[in-house]
Amino acid sequence: MIGTKGLSYEFTQYPTPKTTEVVGVDLGIKTLATLSDGKVFAHCQVIPPV
Repeated sequence: MIGTKGLSYEFTQYPTPKTTEVVGVDLGIKTLATLSDGKVFAHCQVIPPV
């Protein structure tokens, strides 16, 4: 029979300051993307191949 060994450690969690803004992205059909802060990205015009 193979022996088993345990491993444990202690961890103290400290809050970290917020250093970046977080933005959600919604990809859609009418618009390419809409961010949670309200910015809208329109679809690019597609040029058909010649």
